[in-house]
Amino acid sequence: MNEPAAPSAPPAPAAAAVAAEPVPLRPRTLGRRLVRFALIATALGTLIFAIAAGTALTVYYQMAGSYDLSKVGQVPSRSEVFDADGALHGRIDNVNREVVPLSAVSPWFLKAVVAREDERFYQHHGVDYPAIARAMVRDVSRSRRREGASTITQQLARNALPLGRERTLHRKLLEAMVAARIEKRYSKDQILEAYVNRIYLGAGVYGVETAARRYFGKAARELDLSESALLAGIVRSPNTNSPLRNAAGARTERDSVLDRLQLLGQAPPAEVAAAKSQEVRVQPKAGQATVLAGRDYGMDAVRAQLDELLGSDDLELGGLRIYTTLDPRLQRAAERAVNTRLEKVEETSGYNHETRAAWLAAHPASNRNEETATDYLQGALVAVDNKTGAIRALVGGRSYEESSYNRALARPGRQVGSTFKPFVYAAAFERGMLPTTPVEDSPIRPGELVPASNRWSPGNSDGRFLGTVSADVGLIQSRNIMAIRVGEWAGRDNVHRLAQRAGLLDEKTPAQPSLHLGAFEATPRALAGAYTAFPNKGVARTPFLIERIDNADGETLYRTPGAVSGSGNEGAATVMSAESAQLTSDLMERVLTEGTGKSAASLGLRVPAAGKTGTTNDFKDAWFAGYTTSLTCAVWVGFDRPQTISARGYGAALALPIWVDFMQAAASLSGPGAATKRYPALALHGAAGPGRAFAPTPTPPAVAANDNSASAASVAPLANATPTAPPPLEPNSEQQQTPPSSDEPGARYIVDARTGRIIGLDGTEAAAREAQLRQQEAARQQALAQQQRQQQLALQQQQQQQQQQAAAATNNNNNGSVPPEPTVVPDANNLPVRRAGPVSHVTMTNGQSVPVDQLPTRRASPVVSHVTIVNGVVTRVEEPAPSQQPGQPPPAAVPVGPPPTAGAPSPSPTPRRRVVHTQIVTLPDGSQLIKRTIENPLEH
Repeated sequence: MNEPAAPSAPPAPAAAAVAAEPVPLRPRTLGRRLVRFALIATALGTLIFAIAAGTALTVYYQMAGSYDLSKVGQVPSRSEVFDADGALHGRIDNVNREVVPLSAVSPWFLKAVVAREDERFYQHHGVDYPAIARAMVRDVSRSRRREGASTITQQLARNALPLGRERTLHRKLLEAMVAARIEKRYSKDQILEAYVNRIYLGAGVYGVETAARRYFGKAARELDLSESALLAGIVRSPNTNSPLRNAAGARTERDSVLDRLQLLGQAPPAEVAAAKSQEVRVQPKAGQATVLAGRDYGMDAVRAQLDELLGSDDLELGGLRIYTTLDPRLQRAAERAVNTRLEKVEETSGYNHETRAAWLAAHPASNRNEETATDYLQGALVAVDNKTGAIRALVGGRSYEESSYNRALARPGRQVGSTFKPFVYAAAFERGMLPTTPVEDSPIRPGELVPASNRWSPGNSDGRFLGTVSADVGLIQSRNIMAIRVGEWAGRDNVHRLAQRAGLLDEKTPAQPSLHLGAFEATPRALAGAYTAFPNKGVARTPFLIERIDNADGETLYRTPGAVSGSGNEGAATVMSAESAQLTSDLMERVLTEGTGKSAASLGLRVPAAGKTGTTNDFKDAWFAGYTTSLTCAVWVGFDRPQTISARGYGAALALPIWVDFMQAAASLSGPGAATKRYPALALHGAAGPGRAFAPTPTPPAVAANDNSASAASVAPLANATPTAPPPLEPNSEQQQTPPSSDEPGARYIVDARTGRIIGLDGTEAAAREAQLRQQEAARQQALAQQQRQQQLALQQQQQQQQQQAAAATNNNNNGSVPPEPTVVPDANNLPVRRAGPVSHVTMTNGQSVPVDQLPTRRASPVVSHVTIVNGVVTRVEEPAPSQQPGQPPPAAVPVGPPPTAGAPSPSPTPRRRVVHTQIVTLPDGSQLIKRTIENPLEH
């Protein structure tokens, strides 16, 4: 049978089924969560950005603090150079800018530049953030950078401080922070004033004042609305939109600025319309002379010296007022003399070099390097004020525009030749030589010049020799051989040291025999400075060009020592004694009247002067250096590449005419008053007073072993020699005139017959002085004799007291001492080799000083006959008469003693023995005094 099916399980509850399945969120709830996340992220990002930005700004603000903001107000400007009269000579054009205060600028330009560059200038604090945002939006919308947002303060920071020029975020942030610091330190007017003076406005000019003069020929305060808008419009692109190059572009920028002024309400529409209607007219020539003044050799020298005298900060800042010593009228006279005379040389028949005119035709300005040498004949001139050393005229060449190479100053210079001979003679005069001293003019003997090469055989330019003549002939007629012998006698080392003191050479120049002929290089400036020793009684002035330098605030940064007249010996060096300077000067006066410079009178010289010609080998350099009582001037003529100028290119023919023209022009210049001369050329003799009497000087020392002097045979004394007149010389050489005879009336020099020292000059001017000196000498001798008598009496009394004391001591003490007996050595040949006594040297009659420990035991030619010694002290020396000296060598041609003088006592016809007495005096304190007297002093 079938059973019924069981009933099925009941279904699960619905609630359980729902709980088991995921329930989806609503879209509205998800959006809220995303917004919340975005807000949180934005807030965190903003916070992080703010922290980063704040940190960056803090760092950059601190970086900005490392810059010296004082330089913002120090606007570099052109330095002005003034001449000796205080007139503007030129400007240093490294920065072509003239700084003016804000009050000296047209209000139209100030409005225009603010409207163009920073219209919110008076509202922001260095950075215009709305302008930055606006520029960013515009640049993004145009997909490229079109608009800047730098404020005037930011531009000033970039121009005044070394922030860099790269277009980076780093530089922009640094610039902004520096601008913020500037705004805290300076007022708006101060910032604007610095800005308008710094901005570059094309054509090589900086600042509104210089631009106004450059473009419109007027001052910045005189700019009208149209001109102001034009200058403000070219600030962003001064080269592209310069009115000199792009008048249309300049006009477009001007009109844009005018529209901006009208939009901002800074200019009425009517005036804007009138300004737009004006044509763009510039006048470049109106301001050209002011802007570019001062391209010459003097300015070149000033620029070169500024680097030596001032620091880099002062030079970069500029605004200096440089006061020079250049006299504008003398400068023009010097330039005219050089060019005029050298043009005449080029016109001379037989001149076979390229002329200046031909060189200019072959070298146009567009194809010329100003610093290179030229191929035409050049010249240089330097004139120095004797009193101060101030350079009154400086010519470095015939044209600075054609060649800026400054031949007056450029080292090492050129060989000076015979212009050095006066210093050789001065060195000899220092050692006691006289102008009337006989000197041999004959060929140099083999071995005479040591250590000179045997291959060097100097001669005179005329190829002739005069025999034995007086020393003055050698300098007046420029005899080379005589200069060498005089220099060798004076000592090469002495000549070298004198030239060093004069500033002509340094210790590196070897002291060779060729030194006496000027075989070394020097500049015209150095030679002119050295020659000032002769009119200044032996004191040479150091030439200087810059007298004073003031900064923009009027503070003196530099002043040359000795620049003011009468300031003492600052800037000077004692080169020689006044006596030697006067002796040499007298001979150089005769150079211009009877020597190698005699043509000066025919060339137009009418003032008292002195000087010396100079010509180097093969006529490659021609010189003349000379002076009046006011000025000393050196002139050089030659080629930049040394070569023979002409067959007879002597200094007298080429350099002397330039010197005469210049010195005569200088002597004619009027001074401050109508009745005075600015550079008076008075008689050279007047400076030392009537007669120019010289005080006796100490006897020159004996020649040291290292003086490189000539041998004893060539320098032995010739006390009574009389120089003979040489035969007449043929003209057309450096020795053109017949030398004067030594016995012609009116001999110049008065010599003390006893001492051999020069005491004055003969003639009417010196007669009174000579008599006065003789009276003074007689009175001095009388007083000296009286003093000697008193000393002798005192000595006798002291000796008697000593003898009495010695006798008393002998009576009281059996061991008493006895006064020593003199030890007499009857023959000097038996003088011992060494002595323990205090005598160190014995002086022989030939002038040689020999140490006692070097005296030989036997002498073949005795010069001392008897020596008396007491206690090791020589107390009596007897010298034989000249006839008793069989071995003494005969006198040679270069003496050291004076010639006989008119009116001097004649020597005794019978030779007398010269006796030197020495007395030993014991003073109360126990010390000893040695007293020496001489018998027959005239025989010395």
